[in-house]
Amino acid sequence: MNIYSKIDYNQYFDNPIVGGIILEHLHLGNLNLSTGSIVACDPLVGLWNTKPFTKTVLPGSYPVIACIAKT
Repeated sequence: MNIYSKIDYNQYFDNPIVGGIILEHLHLGNLNLSTGSIVACDPLVGLWNTKPFTKTVLPGSYPVIACIAKT
């Protein structure tokens, strides 16, 4: 388990301010997952040493929201 798995990321999407920082929530549309499988990675972290994020959810349509810190 790494340090990032202990962070409650929901707080950034559930609140307009976290730790004194104003947050903006930008709705980007919906992601349609017909199989329910999600596989993603961040190529800027390192293509060769980073394993992709994988998760299975119920098939369906899910909102995509970007959380932007207004600093």
